[in-house]
Amino acid sequence: MNRSHLTSLFAALSLSFAGCSSASDKPNAESKEQTEKVLIEFASLREVLATITDEASANAAVPKIKEIAATLKALKDNPGDDKTVKGFAEQIKTPKMTENATKISREISRISKIPGAETATKEATDALQLVGGR
Repeated sequence: MNRSHLTSLFAALSLSFAGCSSASDKPNAESKEQTEKVLIEFASLREVLATITDEASANAAVPKIKEIAATLKALKDNPGDDKTVKGFAEQIKTPKMTENATKISREISRISKIPGAETATKEATDALQLVGGR
C-alpha cells in the first residue's frame, strides 16, 4: 500500500469521524452501548497492531485483525436503534472514536513501512474503513 493511498485513507477517515452530534442530540442507551462495543474493538485492533514488528508478527496478526473486522462488520450491519449504516456512523461519532481512529491510523502507517506487512496493513485498513462508512 503506497503512502498516497494511506494519506487518502487517513483524510477520509478523519472526515468520517470529524464532529460530534449536536448538544441537542441525546444518545440513547442502545447507541451508547454500540459506541462502547466499537471502542472495545478499536482497542483490540490497536493492541494487535502494536505487536507487529516484522513480517512474521504481521502474518501472525492477520487472523486476529480479520476477527476484529468481522465483529466491526457485524456491529455495522446491526446498528442498533437506527437501522441504517448512516445512522450507525452518526451513533459512533464521538471525540473518543475520533481519537481511537487516529491512533489506529498511526499504527497502520507504522506497519505499512515494515517489509512483508502488506496483508496486515490492508486488513487493518479495511477494518477501519468498515466503521468509517466507506
